Amino acid sequence: MSLDPSQIKVAKRLAVLVAEQGEAAVSQIRPTLKVLIGDEPLATRRAFCRSFLQFLNREIRAREVRIEHAGPVTEAEVEQIVARFSTETGHKVSPRLIDNPDLIGGLRVSVGDNVYDASVAGSLSRLALSVN
Repeated sequence: MSLDPSQIKVAKRLAVLVAEQGEAAVSQIRPTLKVLIGDEPLATRRAFCRSFLQFLNREIRAREVRIEHAGPVTEAEVEQIVARFSTETGHKVSPRLIDNPDLIGGLRVSVGDNVYDASVAGSLSRLALSVN
């Protein structure tokens, strides 16, 4: 079962609301969902929930900045990265530090589907591709 464009738009808006407000939004959207899709067939409600969860996962990923590092990262560097990507995305992002010795050195920063690779391993990989 597929949703009509207005239902998809509502699913996306609700996902943004939940991503921004967290648990507080859940109690607010329950009555809204009952009105919007409460009388819809089960297949439509399932399709709406799938669509909502896909949008919510995308919103959550867009609000987290993954900082992979191969060495120590200072608090100032983390704050600088968070500030840059908060400005770039238009909303506050939360840092998630991941120690990754495979990077050899440097950082790989991911926000949503975007990856910014400033690691030694990434540079070597790009160099190897350019040589071939």
